[in-house]
Amino acid sequence: MTDLLVAPTGPPRRPPVTPHDLMARKGGPVAASTPKDDPKDRTALTGAGLLAAGRIVIPSVHRLATLDDALSAPAPCVLLTHVHVANVGNLAKHCRDSGKSVLVRPDLVEGFKPDATGMKLLRQAFHVDGVFTSSLSTARHALEAGLQVYWRVFLLDSRALETSLATMAEGDWTGFEVVPGPMALLMSSTMLGAAGGRPLVAGGFVSDAGLASALFDAGYSAVSTSAKPLWAAAPTNPAA
Repeated sequence: MTDLLVAPTGPPRRPPVTPHDLMARKGGPVAASTPKDDPKDRTALTGAGLLAAGRIVIPSVHRLATLDDALSAPAPCVLLTHVHVANVGNLAKHCRDSGKSVLVRPDLVEGFKPDATGMKLLRQAFHVDGVFTSSLSTARHALEAGLQVYWRVFLLDSRALETSLATMAEGDWTGFEVVPGPMALLMSSTMLGAAGGRPLVAGGFVSDAGLASALFDAGYSAVSTSAKPLWAAAPTNPAA
């Protein structure tokens, strides 16, 4: 895993050109050697099928030392957080080689600008599958780039809820992440109604199997968590 965590070294003969610069060149491709994203080469699930099975614990990888544990988990995808523009491509490839779809939080990718060019970079050069975001501009650019978009809903107060419900209805989102987990459970009926059949993910403070099971029983398709003990197997319904 060591070689995945660092960018190529060696003294450049001229100031380094970032992948974002390459994408911005007028009339130029991402890079001359960038392979085409051929759907037949993809083994991971995408789109609506990603969370269709339900009761999925999505590993949220905050520390790269835990990535291999995340890839050993039964979830069909991994959420990469706290990565940077120099290693996200290699990390995404490692995940895809393990048969996992790759999700990221663009606002947590260091050195990355989540504009239209940046979203194309994530999709075409780094082969990321989807994003979790609460930024309307980022979300729209991501949709235009062909990425799955999970709109993040923050249940802070009644006003935030009202705004979130309106945004859920007006966007062509793949699904939704509702945070924090305890509030996602409390407002499960409202969230399910607003989701219109699209998958719901609960995230934030989901650190024990009891809460995860309750969220699944309430209709959430998945939970996202950095709690490694939950990654090994999805909590089941004790009454089942």
